[in-house]
Amino acid sequence: MPMSILICGLCFAPLAWFLGMTNESRRMARSSNCFVNFSYISVMLFDYHNRYGHFPPAYVADRNGKPMHSWRVLLLEFTDTSLYNAYNFNEPWDGPNNRKLADKMPSFYACPNDHDIRSTPTTSTSYVVVVGPGTAFPDNRPAAMTDVCDPSDQTILIAEMVNSGINWMEPRDLDMNRMSFMLNDTSRPSISSNDPGGPGVVFVDGKKKRLAQDLTRDALRAMITIDGGAIEGPKSFP
Repeated sequence: MPMSILICGLCFAPLAWFLGMTNESRRMARSSNCFVNFSYISVMLFDYHNRYGHFPPAYVADRNGKPMHSWRVLLLEFTDTSLYNAYNFNEPWDGPNNRKLADKMPSFYACPNDHDIRSTPTTSTSYVVVVGPGTAFPDNRPAAMTDVCDPSDQTILIAEMVNSGINWMEPRDLDMNRMSFMLNDTSRPSISSNDPGGPGVVFVDGKKKRLAQDLTRDALRAMITIDGGAIEGPKSFP
């Protein structure tokens, strides 16, 4: 082997190692920041609960039952009063006034691990709730802590959804009757993440975890309902 090639190889080996470590450090930082967002959102949810005696509804509907406003907008009352006051609750989320706020998404509604968010500016949220009968967000009716019959450390309150395509103001989340109960399902809406550790969730007790990829469908179904029974068996969590 020519000496020049050997020297080049010795030079590039540390560089490759350094770049690999740098990329891993960045990934870990993004993962950590994603959980910081979870913490911030969950604190606001509990602030809402403390003030009103229940969690916010998944959405506020008009008199005909059409979704008008998202829980994500309702939480602005506890963090960004100027943006909250700029929002017009007399028109739908995509009305002539409110659509001007579409690109003003607070940073805590976007997970840094979302590839789309990193590559281009986005207005899509990375954090959703699961909506439907028996969940912590039964459509446009609010639920309280006292409604949760299952163990609070096994009942999902907020979940991660990568590339959701849901504007942060849009009153749309994961519908339990339409979602996939397989994590990271690319064929249907699902709890999902780009993080190799699995999708992040916040439980009703406020704790954050990443769900193991081998979590069974039955276990996930039980975790998104407030009266689905305790989770049994191994590998519920990583």
